[in-house]
Amino acid sequence: MEPPKFTPSELGRLVAQAVSWMQEQREKFLPSSHPLSDEQNRNLQPFFSGEILGRLRVVDAHATGRKIPYPPFYEKVRAGGARGASLSVGCTLYARSQRRVLGWR
Repeated sequence: MEPPKFTPSELGRLVAQAVSWMQEQREKFLPSSHPLSDEQNRNLQPFFSGEILGRLRVVDAHATGRKIPYPPFYEKVRAGGARGASLSVGCTLYARSQRRVLGWR
């Protein structure tokens, strides 16, 4: 059985909420951010252009004493089916496991 899908209207609202949440996290953590280390830059070079890597900023959220919260729309996406949840869960789990937030200058 295929998981339930969101209507275009619901999906539009969820995307808007996701963008808003990411912007809030960026504003919250950007002042504590710093450029990638040389090692991080080397490890990511096969996957991203030098222009992107040069603009990328990272924060060790654990070192700041802050926590990255679950997005407020997390449960709604999770209830919408496995395909909808996989992206938000993956992003949240990765961020929590790395204890870093990525942002742009």
